Amino acid sequence: MIRPGARERAILLQGQRPGTVVGSALRLFTQFKAFPTAVITKAWGRELYGGQGGAGATAGIVHMMVAATALGYLAMSAKDLVKGRNPRDPTDPKTWAAAFLQGGGAGIYGDFLVGEFSRFGRSFWETALGPTAGTVGDVVGLWNQAKQGQDPSAEAFQAALSHTPFLNLFYVKPALDYLVLYQVQEALNPGFLRRFERRIEQQNRQTFWLRPTEAVR
Repeated sequence: MIRPGARERAILLQGQRPGTVVGSALRLFTQFKAFPTAVITKAWGRELYGGQGGAGATAGIVHMMVAATALGYLAMSAKDLVKGRNPRDPTDPKTWAAAFLQGGGAGIYGDFLVGEFSRFGRSFWETALGPTAGTVGDVVGLWNQAKQGQDPSAEAFQAALSHTPFLNLFYVKPALDYLVLYQVQEALNPGFLRRFERRIEQQNRQTFWLRPTEAVR
């Protein structure tokens, strides 16, 4: 298991001390970017500077990326099955782009590389500046909805869920979704589940073996 170390912290934080303006800003900006940095310095670096050189180094990086993508597809399919979805079509190029990202070979940098930085509903700058900027964007969006007389309850509920500890554990989230959370979302925002299913089918070309709408009948 790749773990970020002192080298990665030095790269990301540039020696800035915690509590200072620059140090605090760098820590907010680099949240969750330590792992992809470690992949580049340790895994990619091993292949580039591990003594093979030339074609050997290139072949090593290609082998690593192919293996990570294949394992990414397996992990992605397992997660989809737990979520009530059928695995994505392996003949669709978009499936393998998603598997490449799931494999963790490039982390957030891979999201930008293949143009998938907005797949979680974030803008370019919210994704680039880290989760703190995304949270601020959520709060501003809810405030604007309230000012315009719209009901922000569904979005506020979703934002609260995204910040609830341990809720995304693979053995917790599906049970809560089908037993509780889907019903709450549908009550707050009627038609939400049907629109959610349609979006998954259109964007991922993916079907469900257990539809979320069945949880609220």
